[in-house]
Amino acid sequence: MRTRITHALLLAQSITTAVTTQARDNTYDYIVVGGGVSGLVVANRLTEDKNVSVLVIERGYFDDKPEAIVPYYANSLDLDVLISPTSAPNPQLNNDTFSVAVPAVVGGGSVVNGMGYLRGSKEDYDAWEALGNPGWGWDGLLPYFRKSTTFTPPTSDAVRDFQYPDIATIWDAFRSQDDVPVRAGGNAGDGPGAYWLPSTIDGRGMTRSTARKAYYDPVNTTRPNLHLLTGHTAREILFTGSAPSPTANGVRIVSRANNSTRQVYARKEVILAAGAIQTPQLLQASGIGPSSVLKAAGIRVKKDLPAVGANLQDHATTILIFSLTNQSFPNPDTITTNTTYFAAIWAEYLANLTGPISAAPASSAILFGLPHLNSSAAASVTSTKLLSQSSTLTYLPSNAPSSPNLFLSPAVPSPSTPLTPLDYQ
Repeated sequence: MRTRITHALLLAQSITTAVTTQARDNTYDYIVVGGGVSGLVVANRLTEDKNVSVLVIERGYFDDKPEAIVPYYANSLDLDVLISPTSAPNPQLNNDTFSVAVPAVVGGGSVVNGMGYLRGSKEDYDAWEALGNPGWGWDGLLPYFRKSTTFTPPTSDAVRDFQYPDIATIWDAFRSQDDVPVRAGGNAGDGPGAYWLPSTIDGRGMTRSTARKAYYDPVNTTRPNLHLLTGHTAREILFTGSAPSPTANGVRIVSRANNSTRQVYARKEVILAAGAIQTPQLLQASGIGPSSVLKAAGIRVKKDLPAVGANLQDHATTILIFSLTNQSFPNPDTITTNTTYFAAIWAEYLANLTGPISAAPASSAILFGLPHLNSSAAASVTSTKLLSQSSTLTYLPSNAPSSPNLFLSPAVPSPSTPLTPLDYQ
C-alpha cells in the first residue's frame, strides 16, 4: 500500500487539473462528438480562433490513474475505460463473435493503446487517394504526420542499454528471415519489414503521451471558447431539411449520471469523431446508412448510404506463446517474479524517470505481407478470394481499383531510407 501511495503522490505532479464544462449553453459554432485522438485535435485547432466556440461531447471521463500515465502499465489493457460491445457473428470465421475494444475516456485510444508509433505503409495511403480522395495519399498526409509529432531522440545511455539482453536473440531471428528486410525505422512508409519502433512517450516527464495531454490540458484553462462535456453519450444527430439532403445542425445527448436528455446545436458543423465503431453506429441510429438495415431496426431513413457500417478493416491479433529457457537477467518476467528487482526499478523511475518502468511494452516489431506468410502464388489466390467476398467491393466507388494487388505488399520492398528527427517533426 505504501508503494502505491508513493507512486500516486509523485504522479500527481504530472497531472493537469481537468476542467469539465457543464455546457450551460445550447448552441455553439461547432459540436465535436468524441473527445478522443481526432476529436481533441480538431477542437484544439478550431479554438485557436477565439471567436469560434466548440463543444466536445465525450462518453467517458478524465482518467488520472497511474495506468493512464506510467508507460509500464501499457503492458496490460485497462478495462475500466473501455466499453466492449460484442461483434455480430462473422460468417467467414465459423460465426464466431468477438469482444471489440472501444475506449470511453478523455483522450480515447491514446490512453489505453500499446504506445507504439507506426505510420503504416505508403501503398495503403496511396490506395485511399486512388479511390478518389485527392490529398489523402502518403505525400499529402506526411506533412500532417510531421506536424502532429515531436521527436525526442534517445540519450546515448538509452541507445546502449534500453533493451533487455535477450532482445539480441530476437533480432537474430528477425534477420534470419531472408525476404523480410531490416528497416532503419518504421515511419518512412516502407511497409513490411523489421523495425525499431518509437513510443508515444512525453520525454519531458517520461509519461504516456495522450491526446488529452498534448491537445487539451495545455489550453483548457485559457480558452473559454473550448467546452468539454464528459459523461454524456450522443444518441442522435439532429437535422434540418429532409431526404435526400438533410443537414446536421445538432445532437441529442444523454447524461450517464441521471439519464436526462437534452439537445445541443451547431451554427456551422457537427463533426463526428467517435471512433471507427461508434461513429457509424451513431450515423445509423440517426437515419444515415443502408436503408435495409435501418428499416429492419425501425429507424426512419433520412439518407440511404450503404457504405455506413461496412468495410471496417481491423487489425487482427493472434497470440503466440513460447516457452523460453536460459533467459538473461534481467528479462521482462523479472519484474513480476523478483520483488527486489521490482522495487529497484520503481525506485529508479521515481527518482530519475529512467529504467524499464519508463518504457513502453516493446520497441521491436516485424510486419509481414501476404507473400511473406505464403508463396506468392498462394497469396495471390488468397487476395482474389478476399475480393470475391460479397461485401468487399459492393460499397466502393465505381472507379475503385479492383486488383488483387491492393491486398499484396511487395515481396521484397525497396530499401529503406534512414530516418532523421525531421521525419517526425
